Amino acid sequence: MRLDHENLYIDDVFVAVGQTVKKNDELFTYDAASLARELELQATEIKRLNLQIRNLNTGSIDSAKSAAFELDNAKANAKTAYQVKDLELMRKEAQKKHDALDALVKNDGLVTSTFHGTITEVAIGRGQKTTGDERIAFSTENPIFQFELGESEVADVHIGDAVTLMDGTFEVGDLVASDIEAAPVPDVEAGEGATAEPTYVVSCTGEGEDASLGKMQDFVIQRIDTHDVRIPIGALREDGNGKYHVLTLGEEQTVLGVQTVAKRVEVALISHDGIYAAVEGSLTMDDGVIISSNKPIADGDRVEVKDDE
Repeated sequence: MRLDHENLYIDDVFVAVGQTVKKNDELFTYDAASLARELELQATEIKRLNLQIRNLNTGSIDSAKSAAFELDNAKANAKTAYQVKDLELMRKEAQKKHDALDALVKNDGLVTSTFHGTITEVAIGRGQKTTGDERIAFSTENPIFQFELGESEVADVHIGDAVTLMDGTFEVGDLVASDIEAAPVPDVEAGEGATAEPTYVVSCTGEGEDASLGKMQDFVIQRIDTHDVRIPIGALREDGNGKYHVLTLGEEQTVLGVQTVAKRVEVALISHDGIYAAVEGSLTMDDGVIISSNKPIADGDRVEVKDDE
């Protein structure tokens, strides 16, 4: 966002680098006195241009008529038309500046954001005189919020989980966990006999009120219901093309009575740690899953359970 107006003074600035703003949030204000002065100057300029254009169109003695004595009529007319066109362009530009200044005056000099994003540069300051080259730069990408969890804690967090940003007891942002990766392991001095606990960085995207680069804020993770099912990774059966299913223990009435049978349930793999897999689908925590068997099993096959697994 470039400040196009020259010779105005900045009265106050309300934003800083790293701050997240929404559309129509207040950015800064121009000084009222300098606005009024520039508005009057533009109005005077428009009057001057209007007078010149009128004189040329009516063939004033000072311009068109005097030129006719030096050039033939054709050249004089061509020159006059060119001058009028040039002056009309200048008037149009002056009118545009006048209207913009007038709108600022009516808004008490206040300039608001036309973007929703994060401030990356603020090249203005209170009391500064503008040259038309100053600017406030935005990044329209959503800010990234990050926090670290220990190995035992991160096992219950999955990509797609809802994260609520907190400021004390107030909810100030709605985020979504977008990435989970291992954090760099800090160096442990030799001889201490200690091993640093692995930690993981959880990255979240979304909107947070009054969010700024480097600001520390609390958070609450709200796990999505469909991610509540964790199964031993051995129960996950791959179909190919990234599709998976599990076989659960069900019951079926037969001529021999109620029999235990395998039931196929389609699932989507969310994440895994090599031991457990987080899945979503119609599977519930109460469903028993088949981890292994002594022969191939398919949907509908009768099975005999040897243990609690």
